[in-house]
Amino acid sequence: MRLVAGSALFYAAGIAAIASKRYGLLVRLFRLKRPHAYSDSDQLLSDALEADRALENTPPRLLSFLAPLLADSLSLGQERIDEAWQLFEVLRISAVLFASPSYGRLSRIFEYADDGSVKAEEAHKSAEQDGKVVGEARVAWQKAAEGRRQALENLANLAPVHGAHLYVVERRLDHWHIPVAERLAKELDAEGEAHPLAQAWSSHDAKELAAAIRAVSTAAGRSADRLSWKGIGPGGGIIPSEILLDSRT
Repeated sequence: MRLVAGSALFYAAGIAAIASKRYGLLVRLFRLKRPHAYSDSDQLLSDALEADRALENTPPRLLSFLAPLLADSLSLGQERIDEAWQLFEVLRISAVLFASPSYGRLSRIFEYADDGSVKAEEAHKSAEQDGKVVGEARVAWQKAAEGRRQALENLANLAPVHGAHLYVVERRLDHWHIPVAERLAKELDAEGEAHPLAQAWSSHDAKELAAAIRAVSTAAGRSADRLSWKGIGPGGGIIPSEILLDSRT
């Protein structure tokens, strides 16, 4: 019961912080820890109090109970609360990802691959504009883009999305993403260290935050892709192109 109450309070505080753009408060929540139940180390509350764990793999129960209360207390519509909830989940999972022992190594690999992909794309565009032979430049760009994709997939392995309340859509064939996460990542790309989230989460720069958010989106996309095939029986059927993870797990 204490875990359920703690989860409700943690989510309420975090979602309210997101809705009011109080990113400093949000980051302080993500830094809170408790003694780990099964080891001598500490555990982030972001990990310990996830709705999927606290409510025995039925996170919609917390959503159905808490969302109307938040909508009333914050005087916000259900759509705004739902978006804030999803952003909270994305950033909560990012906090868990940051705490992984493998994060530093995989983050450096992704940063290197990301920079290489950007440079290869620029070289390809430059070759096209100059009227040069673009075959080699295109191959190099495709190779660099694949390296970036694989590095992001490896980073996504650290993101425990489980049955989080996340709306995931298929952008193109076999490529799923979380729209609210992708929008936030693009804002961080555009604003850099001036973005209020980057200013509040000073232990990670804007590029790191954007990469973590995209890793969470990638992890959720993989879950959505698997779930999209679950309802297809022997006789076939329609494969959905949008999924709420907590409604299908």
